[in-house]
Amino acid sequence: MRALIFDMDGTLVDTEGLKSRAYGEIVRRLLGDPAAERRALELYGRFVGLTDEGLARGLVDELDMSGSLGPAMAKYGVREPWDALNRLRYDLYVSRYGTSEGLREAAYPHAVALARSQHEQGRTVAVATSSRTAEARRVLKAIGLLDMLAAVVGCDQVARPKPDPEIYLVTAEDLGVAPPDVMVVEDSPVGIAAARAAGMAWVAVANGFTSAALRREPKGDQQWIAYIPADLNRVAAGRIAASHADGKEQETCRSG
Repeated sequence: MRALIFDMDGTLVDTEGLKSRAYGEIVRRLLGDPAAERRALELYGRFVGLTDEGLARGLVDELDMSGSLGPAMAKYGVREPWDALNRLRYDLYVSRYGTSEGLREAAYPHAVALARSQHEQGRTVAVATSSRTAEARRVLKAIGLLDMLAAVVGCDQVARPKPDPEIYLVTAEDLGVAPPDVMVVEDSPVGIAAARAAGMAWVAVANGFTSAALRREPKGDQQWIAYIPADLNRVAAGRIAASHADGKEQETCRSG
């Protein structure tokens, strides 16, 4: 196991929680309905792991918001309602919720500690995220990880988002590491599917948005999911040990 590639949103930092609050506030303002805000928060959990476009499109469709986004489309000079909603959310997010201080407070200490400890042990550590690269670098700088990362690959660097494996394969190529020598750290079934398709080992750490969905993963894979954040290091160590054992078995087979 030569490298670890971390997802960012919901894995290293609770940006999902911060973004959902921004979306909820925007929806309430636009629709004038507290019940719509609650519905937006529920829907956000369903769409976790998608790109900003995928998530915003889902909210617009499910909440029938196209008609309320005309002024915002004119304000931002965009043609699609999802784009206007995402821009409204982003402006509120960076000004109120996703500030540097807010991001530091929202960092997940056990995931950050895992990234640091693996780096200190000599493994290459990178981030591959459904956020755009510039935003990812801003977040990672705020939580103190940017300088130790060998690569940061955002959704704008690939053509196909998760669950397609492209982003993980591109990141591994940037690192000069073969997929079987990589472990991915994720928080959602969408991310796990991308790691599987890339031919990489993976572990997952649950959060409030993804815990229920992760419990629907195959029974044999549940050992690689940490439902308690403090268990993440133990789960990751077990996965690395299992990968080493698999590698030795393959070498024995080849030598025989």
